[in-house]
Amino acid sequence: MERFLAVFREIWESMEFLEQEHWGDANTVVVRNRVCFRARASGKQVDTLIMQLITVRDGRMPECRPFYWDPQAVAEACGPGTDDA
Repeated sequence: MERFLAVFREIWESMEFLEQEHWGDANTVVVRNRVCFRARASGKQVDTLIMQLITVRDGRMPECRPFYWDPQAVAEACGPGTDDA
């Protein structure tokens, strides 16, 4: 998790949670987030949804699988920014 967060900080300048809902039980949680990212390299902002499937064991989170609603927009924001228009 520490390595993930270190890389995350390198890529994203900011991340704002706009909405959040969660469902689940003692072993599995699903979280729906509407977030706004701003990329460091391009300065681009992305407003998107992320669903996370989280596994819980003994009070710890051994697995978290994020699913991005618009992975292309996230990838494009991470790049240096190329406008083909």
